[in-house]
Amino acid sequence: NAPMHPAIQYAPVPTQKPEPTTVVKIGTYLIYAVALYMIMRAIVGLDDFGFQTYHTENGKTTEVNSSMGLGYVISAIFAAFTILLGFFYSKGHGWARITALVLGIIGTIRDLLYFLLTLLAQSLVQSVTSQMDGAQQVSISPAVYVVLVLGIILQIAVVVFMLRGDASRYTSDSRLWRSYRQDQGPQPVQQPTESQPQQGFGQAAQNPQAQNPQSQPNPAPQNPNDRYDNGDGYRLN
Repeated sequence: NAPMHPAIQYAPVPTQKPEPTTVVKIGTYLIYAVALYMIMRAIVGLDDFGFQTYHTENGKTTEVNSSMGLGYVISAIFAAFTILLGFFYSKGHGWARITALVLGIIGTIRDLLYFLLTLLAQSLVQSVTSQMDGAQQVSISPAVYVVLVLGIILQIAVVVFMLRGDASRYTSDSRLWRSYRQDQGPQPVQQPTESQPQQGFGQAAQNPQAQNPQSQPNPAPQNPNDRYDNGDGYRLN
């Protein structure tokens, strides 16, 4: 005989809307925190693209950094998109969780490289300028390093919480629940018709005499000599 295989068990379809767990709520707050971090990047100049323009007035040329405004705009766009990811993830959409996971991994690698290259560049510049007489020392603001470290921590935390089992289970259950609601559709309300008596009346609605036994007529006497007695029935003479 062929070996018996165990029956395939399917996950039950949730008939109620899944509630976000603590892991899902913390993951949502972390995504919102990453959106705030993107604004902080623009403030400290991490999203400065280095495009310079020169303005000449009265024979004097001034260097103008025109990329700062562009950095603010791009950071605001990415921050708004990240807020939307957090909103849709809190509603149980799996694509938002996957997108936040991928962006968290990319952002962590980017900021780690940025942090290491910035340290390397600063050390090289300081070693070169220290050997030059009268050279101005160039240093990077400590706020840049603080913001970078904060961003790296936040994005690693997002990656961890997007990979948690509760996060995957919540988006999967939410998808099944939306499919269940779509399959159910609106339930019509049945109205009673003339041919269908209302619930609770039964035969009493069709036979009014069954509602009041006192209204039924007295049975006919079996003997013509019998007579009625004050509505209490009949008695023999």
